Amino acid sequence: MLGAEPVNLHYKCHNPFRGSRVNISIVTPPDEVIESAFRALSAENKPYVTKEELYQNLTKEQADYCLSHMKPYLDSKGRELPSAFDFVEFTRSLFVN
Repeated sequence: MLGAEPVNLHYKCHNPFRGSRVNISIVTPPDEVIESAFRALSAENKPYVTKEELYQNLTKEQADYCLSHMKPYLDSKGRELPSAFDFVEFTRSLFVN
């Protein structure tokens, strides 16, 4: 991938009592957006996602792709956790120039 543009999320809030609008712009790098999405899939906000969680929340094609490109998750002692995949490394590898 040659480069990635930040994701711009724009929210408009309307206060019916004051009749005013407030514009809020949030610029988040796309790798952080995807990482947050994977984190939401993982139970208890774990730093990894399981095969079961991927198949429960993604299409079969998406889960197959992720599993074929994600490395096994290693804990802080370097031990591989069964059926756990490293979404942080995977996500960051998608956005390397």
